[in-house]
Amino acid sequence: MKWDLSGLPSRGTELSSDKLLPGRPRFMSEIFLSPTSTVKAPASAGARQLCLLQAIALGFIAIKVVYILSVGPIADEAYYWMWGRNFQLSYFDHPPFHAWLLGVSDLLFGRSLLALRWMTLATLGGTFYVYHLWAKRFAGANWQAYFWPGIVIYLASPTFGIFSSLAMHDYMLIFLALLSGHFFIGYFTDYADNGRGKLRDLYLGALFLGLTGLTKYTGLLFGLGVFFYILSERPLRPLFKTSHLYLAALFALALQLPYLIWNTEHGFASFRFHLEDRHAANWLDSIKPGAISDYVLVSIALIGPFLVPAFVRFLLAKPESTFERTARGLGNWIFWISSLLFLAVSMFDEVNWWWNLLAYVLLLPFAAKYMGWRILFYAHVIFGAVVQVFLLVSSAVVPLTMLWGVADVTRSQLFGWDQLPRPLAALEAQYHPDFIASSRAEVASIVGFAMDDPHVTALIDQNEYQYLFDREAHRGDTALIVLRDDLRKDIVDQQFASVTPLTQIPIIRFGLNLGTFEVYLAKGYRPAP
Repeated sequence: MKWDLSGLPSRGTELSSDKLLPGRPRFMSEIFLSPTSTVKAPASAGARQLCLLQAIALGFIAIKVVYILSVGPIADEAYYWMWGRNFQLSYFDHPPFHAWLLGVSDLLFGRSLLALRWMTLATLGGTFYVYHLWAKRFAGANWQAYFWPGIVIYLASPTFGIFSSLAMHDYMLIFLALLSGHFFIGYFTDYADNGRGKLRDLYLGALFLGLTGLTKYTGLLFGLGVFFYILSERPLRPLFKTSHLYLAALFALALQLPYLIWNTEHGFASFRFHLEDRHAANWLDSIKPGAISDYVLVSIALIGPFLVPAFVRFLLAKPESTFERTARGLGNWIFWISSLLFLAVSMFDEVNWWWNLLAYVLLLPFAAKYMGWRILFYAHVIFGAVVQVFLLVSSAVVPLTMLWGVADVTRSQLFGWDQLPRPLAALEAQYHPDFIASSRAEVASIVGFAMDDPHVTALIDQNEYQYLFDREAHRGDTALIVLRDDLRKDIVDQQFASVTPLTQIPIIRFGLNLGTFEVYLAKGYRPAP
């Protein structure tokens, strides 16, 4: 059954029979309104279906809230929290904007899971507002016919639903890119229709584009999409003759100065890490088909396999309005620039699916309109619910695969952090170490978050700790070393004159051993070259 999203009634709206039963069945009237000959029954059916959509949306939001409040910090979240507690102009792995926000949040609210993740809910609310504005452009007073299915589709996507609950850079990147696209689309739509647009929209688009780049380096791809879209659209090319376009571009570029200055001062360490150091030597010498298929299949699975037809239809459809034509054109450029880049990289090396999230930001608001078949909608909802409940239980209660004898290293790492503060505080009071450390940045970040101590450090380089911890200044010092499952203890042995085990902290859930924290007293620090 085909879908079209213009038939669902707004609450309190009386619909005439011609609105309910147009000559060609409308997208949402077929799914949410029973095609009867009376007005009252379809309106009642539509209201019930509207309540169903709202209930589904609230269910997914409840999953997010429980996840935010109950799942232990993943290593990356704790790592970025540590950045925020150590203000820098920029940082080794990423630009600084999100870390700055985490630092402000910690300053205002202290250290807690809610303080760490509340901004994911704030940006979700902002995303809903943009979707609301777009739904009103599609359907006016009948905006709920677009808004609620769109919100459900967004929340049901494992990536946009539960992954964006984590306090990593990606949820902020998605939101800032959506805001930038919203204002640019508004400006370009007005310019195409009237020969002029609101300068406020142009400069706000540039502001949020600049903040997108200040959040992750992939924000550059969004800027390239904007540039090539203007270049490809004849009605917009006169913009290249105006000063405001260049001033807006300079404004967005000026916001990149913090990480440009930091990289200049540190030998372009961040750029070298992403372009060279994180890849194996000669990584471009041979194609790796397995990496390509893994990247594509994981992307489809975690964005939502039932969204693929909607994305294809939207990218190929003939737009119904200038606004939609603009959104489709800009979304097309961003999708292909980002997707083709990471597809090319995946031919030679591993690529994580979340690196390409910008590709979907301007496509997702149209997914409800172009889903095509209602079975896809419900399949997407059921798939998203199953995946998210599985991840919630596995992350907050016990890794479910371990009940069947299959290890889950990723989710096992989320447990045990709350067992650290009391024994570590007692050992710190007993031995008075000069510093606390771990071999790896992942464990050091978790220990620092658990202890509310931004000075916990890691002994291995290729992370931000090498810029925050003056190793030579601590030569000869004594340290408490915390490891997880004794990983990279060899690094500890190499960098201290003596290493004495103090205690172990087993992590047990429902009789399952999820790992062990080992604590050592290490004396005579001798930093590696």
